[in-house]
Amino acid sequence: MEVLSFCLKQSGRIERQPEDDEAVTKIVNQVAASLTRSSSEELSQETAPSVGALDILRILVCDFAAVIDDATLVIVTAYTDSHAAWSNEHMASNARAILDRALAQDRKRLFITSVVLDRYIRPVFSRESSSRITQTGRIAHYTNGTPHRGIQGGLAADTIRKPWKHERNHAVAVFTWAVGESNESLIGKHWPLFTPVLLALVEDTDSKFKAKGLKILNDFLSRCPASVLQDTGLGEIFEQLIFPLLLSLPRLTPENESLELLEPAYDAAIGLAAAQFPDDRSRHQKNRFLTRLLRQGPIAGHYHASEYPKIMEILSRQATLILQQLGTCAIPYLREMLPMLTAVLHDPFFASCPTCIEATSGALSAMLLNCWPVMSQPTHLAELLSAISVCWLNLGFEQGGVRENAASRKAVEAVADLVPLLTSIAASAEISLQGQLSSLCAAEPRLVDLFRGPRADKHGLSWRA
Repeated sequence: MEVLSFCLKQSGRIERQPEDDEAVTKIVNQVAASLTRSSSEELSQETAPSVGALDILRILVCDFAAVIDDATLVIVTAYTDSHAAWSNEHMASNARAILDRALAQDRKRLFITSVVLDRYIRPVFSRESSSRITQTGRIAHYTNGTPHRGIQGGLAADTIRKPWKHERNHAVAVFTWAVGESNESLIGKHWPLFTPVLLALVEDTDSKFKAKGLKILNDFLSRCPASVLQDTGLGEIFEQLIFPLLLSLPRLTPENESLELLEPAYDAAIGLAAAQFPDDRSRHQKNRFLTRLLRQGPIAGHYHASEYPKIMEILSRQATLILQQLGTCAIPYLREMLPMLTAVLHDPFFASCPTCIEATSGALSAMLLNCWPVMSQPTHLAELLSAISVCWLNLGFEQGGVRENAASRKAVEAVADLVPLLTSIAASAEISLQGQLSSLCAAEPRLVDLFRGPRADKHGLSWRA
């Protein structure tokens, strides 16, 4: 294989003749056979043989216009995922080059729908079932009362061998490629080919596949027409699928699984809001969706997992994204959000997780910018000023420098950035904080550097203590 690869790389010394077609075809077939003996064979985690095979196929396709059959191209798509156990960045790059050259736009569309989704993916996932959809992948408007896989999934996992986890372990990577290469037009016409696989992955009991399914779903949503989500009821099904996962929290869910699931679940939820309500005409519906997400996501999550810094970090980051999109519509939830976030800054144990402090400060910054008409109330200003001061001291900021840890420096900067926002909002309400700041600095000299002025923040506001 190495000798063949070396020879083919000397393309400048090789003159292609018409009678070479048969020889090129034989080489392609032999190399493809070494890549995998059949499309049903489990891909090995041993990458060395496949590296050479993909190198040769890339040269043959790109430099010698070799034609590769559909079955081999399906296997090549599995190597486009550089994170898969059987692939790496070099192999993924070669696989993408092969597919880009072998599949012209018209052929690619037919290859995705007929070859990959219909003839390959559908049989692999044929044992999967969900009461949410029919066997053809369309919305099930009437059900016989059979619980969906989210309820009976534990029994199904024990009694049914899922080929996409075993002998066809590359099927998920193939499906990931198909979603990533599809456009709005293709998904708008052929969406029933995608839905059974998306539901099978997200409803699976294994958190690894569930998280992967959520990431693929988010990619799918970014390419799915809003009309499909709204007119078919698919958006509602995805909403019912995603929202329960936002409560995959300790102690009911192991912390490592929670960390694996929460971020892709929130990404999918926010992606669904953007895809389903893309314009100003549906702004009211989008805000209603996002407020529900805020209530059932970060706010509810805080009550269940407030003692887990890494979980609170994720909840704070997601709250920031939601608050930025809601704007002043988030004001009704200030009463719940402000104590949730300031509690993190007050807690001395959270100082050992500076990334959580940074994320929480970002959420408070978003709240100040979007809810400033209410945040200017003296009680809210005092609560936040207290939290900022305590957190600054907890982080161990000393006059003359900060900890050498980069994460700690970012946390300190994020907390300090709240001060100009706070004082500017107070000034807009004709409230002076100078007396409070002076009293705090007199009581605790380490706060002098926090409240020093003038300072211009990243939002363009400036202040002087």
